[in-house]
Amino acid sequence: TCGASAMSKDVAFSLTLTTSRRVIASTAGTAYDSILSLHNGRCPAEFACDDDTGGGGAGSIDRVLEPGTYFFVIDAFRAGESGDYLLEVVVQDPPA
Repeated sequence: TCGASAMSKDVAFSLTLTTSRRVIASTAGTAYDSILSLHNGRCPAEFACDDDTGGGGAGSIDRVLEPGTYFFVIDAFRAGESGDYLLEVVVQDPPA
C-alpha cells in the first residue's frame, strides 16, 4: 500500500461515526508532498491510501464508511520531509 513506504514522522487523527456517512478527506494545502492513509479501528490495518490525487502533492480519500472509529494518518512521501500540514475532512450523508 502507498503508506507503507513512507519514511517520515506521521500524525494521526481519529474520526468516530455513529451512522454510515460519506467521508471526504484531503491534505491540500500541506507544505510538502503528503500521503494520506485511512485505517479502521483495528489499526494499523490500512484500507485506503492516496499519494497525489488531491493535486499539488496532496492526498485525497473519498469513501462511504460504516459506523465505527477510523484513523487518518498524514505522512510525507520523502524520508525526513516535514512542515505545516492541513487535513480537511467533510462528512456528508451517503449517496442515495
